[in-house]
Amino acid sequence: MIELLLILNSSAQYILIDEPFNGVEPLYKEEIKNNIQKHSQYKGIIITDHDYLSIVAIATKVMLLQDGSIKETKTGDELIKVNYLGGA
Repeated sequence: MIELLLILNSSAQYILIDEPFNGVEPLYKEEIKNNIQKHSQYKGIIITDHDYLSIVAIATKVMLLQDGSIKETKTGDELIKVNYLGGA
């Protein structure tokens, strides 16, 4: 978590974060989400993760990949409305 906060507070304009929620306790997941949302106002943040429920809660766009290709690009709300994510 410390590494993530250091990266978010860096001067980088774009950040790629790989599985920030992997193995993290629920209390810290919320803190990570809040920090990502706060910093996304000032820089581009790309997140790759299997924890799609955490991603749709904070993403402006969600790209679903299948066999190395983009299958869908929508907002999290759109994916939930069509029940693509099982009603997150």
